Amino acid sequence: DKSCDMAEENEQKEVEDDDDFRAVIIDCGSWTCKVGLAGDDFPSSVFRSLVGRPRAPGILIGPEQKHVYVGDEAEKKRGCLSVSCPVERGIVTRWNDLEQIWRYAYYEELAVKPEERPVLLTEPILNPQASRERMAKVMFETLSVPALFVASQPALTLYAQGRTEGLVVHSGHTLTQIVPVYEGYYIPHAVFLGPLAGRDLSDHLVALLAKKGYSLCSPRELGFVNDIKESLCFVAEDYWGEMRCDEVERTFECDNKETICIGKERFRCPELIFRPDLAGLEVQGIVDLAFKAVMKCPPEVRRDMFAGVVLGGGSTMFPGFGGRMKKDLIALAPLEWPVTVLPHKAEDRKISTWVGGSIIAIITQFQEMWVSSEEYEENGPSVVHEKCQL
Repeated sequence: DKSCDMAEENEQKEVEDDDDFRAVIIDCGSWTCKVGLAGDDFPSSVFRSLVGRPRAPGILIGPEQKHVYVGDEAEKKRGCLSVSCPVERGIVTRWNDLEQIWRYAYYEELAVKPEERPVLLTEPILNPQASRERMAKVMFETLSVPALFVASQPALTLYAQGRTEGLVVHSGHTLTQIVPVYEGYYIPHAVFLGPLAGRDLSDHLVALLAKKGYSLCSPRELGFVNDIKESLCFVAEDYWGEMRCDEVERTFECDNKETICIGKERFRCPELIFRPDLAGLEVQGIVDLAFKAVMKCPPEVRRDMFAGVVLGGGSTMFPGFGGRMKKDLIALAPLEWPVTVLPHKAEDRKISTWVGGSIIAIITQFQEMWVSSEEYEENGPSVVHEKCQL
């Protein structure tokens, strides 16, 4: 019995030892930041990408007041705070605030020290070189991480599905990325950034509800709009068919007890990303851009792109989104070519980038790809361009 106990103890210790070296994965977008340890199936924490500072001295009372609030705490106190998001349409606009989010992720959410583990950061496609270098500079020089890797969000979204090729359609809060990936590398001249994303859909819903007499402008009311969008909106497979249907009305009760009735706005809101022309916008919809991206690929890989359309990001989570994407792409693709849209479970799309990072960071062959602190010291920030090519 004693030897069994010792064996169990040793096994447990091995797991703990492994745990000590597992990399931190940070996927920070415009709406949420997902953080956790490599090898896990889910991020251990998902919080709002918000940083807030008191609007005036003494506006917050009590012993717990701080100079800076991050994440959901900033969201709760936003009435008294000046809040900002450090990432706008994929570009970091406030580096000090991003550092605050990273510190919060390490010390408050994960309770680990940055100097103890490698870190994998995600980045949008076509991230400016200066931005990648600044990420490396903060991580190595300010937070003292031992090793770093920066990987593109679309590539990670693909890896989460166990694939190395396919067409990634990733739509978050402020950025839509359409990226063909072949043999693990994206095809640069076939990349498109969509003009519309989740925030535009929220703004559109505000405008649609205003036509019904609801005036929703304050941060709190805009929070209700976002809740309505996430809980009641869906993508119509047949838009004009739904327009003729009268059985879509639902009510949403806000926490201030006000009730909002929402009918055809439920599908008219996300329709904007497919048919911007219906709102008078002269830009291309997400399916047209996806088709255009495939047709910009070399002819011999186009069939593979249609056969592996991979969705990612919170703005692809609407019920019906995948089915509509498939239906509209089938209408455009050559007749004999199959169209497959993954993943089937909408909730997997929201965290797919983080999951892809969690998967690759534990692969044996990946371990030599990290940029070490020694390499950074020797070569400077530009070393990230040589080593981080996913």
